[in-house]
Amino acid sequence: MKIPSKMEEVTPAWLTQVLAQEEHIINSKVVRIKTRPLGAGIGFLSTITHVLLEYDHPEPTGPTSLVVKLQLSSGALRELSEDVHAFEREIRFYRDVPPLAPIRLPRCYFAAIGSPSSVLVMEDLTFATPCDQVKGLHAAEVIQIARLIGRLQGKFWNNDTLASLTWMPTTNRQFWVNFDSLWDRFLQDFDGSIESSALQVGERLRGQSEWLENETDRRPRTLVHSDLKADNILLGPSGTPESILILDWQLAIRSMGAFDVARLMGGSELPNERHNHQLDVLRAWYEEVRQSDVDYGWEEAIYDLRLGGLQMVCWAVQFYACVGDLEGRPRELVTRVCERAFDSAMEMDAVSILPQQR
Repeated sequence: MKIPSKMEEVTPAWLTQVLAQEEHIINSKVVRIKTRPLGAGIGFLSTITHVLLEYDHPEPTGPTSLVVKLQLSSGALRELSEDVHAFEREIRFYRDVPPLAPIRLPRCYFAAIGSPSSVLVMEDLTFATPCDQVKGLHAAEVIQIARLIGRLQGKFWNNDTLASLTWMPTTNRQFWVNFDSLWDRFLQDFDGSIESSALQVGERLRGQSEWLENETDRRPRTLVHSDLKADNILLGPSGTPESILILDWQLAIRSMGAFDVARLMGGSELPNERHNHQLDVLRAWYEEVRQSDVDYGWEEAIYDLRLGGLQMVCWAVQFYACVGDLEGRPRELVTRVCERAFDSAMEMDAVSILPQQR
């Protein structure tokens, strides 16, 4: 089966073949489709399209709508996607993790890795409301999301279930290994828009990439989303398994769980709501992790949050290097993320764990 590299190649005939191959339909054919782009200015490693389907003879198991996710065709972000094996990770995630997970995850109808493109055909979740990283998340939403990711991470905490996911890497070092070479440009561009006291976090991180990687590697491991941000969150009907849905598992790793908490707060939470309640968010996450009876102390969680805060600063600098020259929403997004990341790391006193401060 040919894997489409652009949406024009996602035809009724191709979707019929895909759905029949996975036995979502038996006797019917897709005769017409209607498409519309999703996530303009949001997705950086893929294009996402909503598809309505019409059949000649509808079957109960045949989806009437779905979402198609395609790899970018070219550019620096396509190179980054290939470098981190983003599509391979997400495809394996949807094959292996949902049967083991204690939370509701999106359903995958079909997935394939190919050249020059890879594809995911996913459940339509547009009934839920997408969050917006530019607008930011409220404190109550952040706490709910932290609890959900904590519930998932408790299930995979430092155990054989996690170890069985051998295809999942243990680091996303690409996002901090180049920090030193990128810092001077970042400092020049953001000097004046980020408080000087917050920028000192970056100054203190010079020359610490190797320490950061080694220190993270020795922490307890679990399943980490790595890109836990508002743009990857949907809010569904309250009180249902769909009340919070986490999307986009392209950067999932087996690593330190508290990074997801630092990523969530440092990239998406509104600063005026984040101030003075970071430990409340951490506590919500920690309580869910501990429900799985893991051996993990509160002081360890605080240390890991600070370590995650330092990682988040490195991510922000790398993110700016990748998309900082873009205009419109991407530019506004990267500015918000960078401002929030440094402010959050400063507030949690993340630099206090650096070697010269211990």
